[in-house]
Amino acid sequence: MNDDTTEVHGFDDALRPEASVAPGIHEPAELRPRIRWAGIIWGLVFAVIAATVLWIVLEPARMELVADWWATLTPAGLLLTVLLVLGGLLLIAGVSGLARRSARRAP
Repeated sequence: MNDDTTEVHGFDDALRPEASVAPGIHEPAELRPRIRWAGIIWGLVFAVIAATVLWIVLEPARMELVADWWATLTPAGLLLTVLLVLGGLLLIAGVSGLARRSARRAP
């Protein structure tokens, strides 16, 4: 059987990468594990949220206050609360992005 898939082709020297493009030897600093800043920051945020909810739930008076606040919330107040939460999430995402960028630039 002699089809194109069984033919042996030689290596074309024109396809060989230049020395500046070829992979070089990496410094040990480049080989160290990266710190996952987004995971650390989001983990801290979720831990704070969990601690806050636990603090509210542990005392019935605080649960009552939160329930009354939610029950008397107007549509404008609800919209403001949603916008504040979304803004906070964007802020946290931005901070984790900045932490990642600074970690990349550090030697």
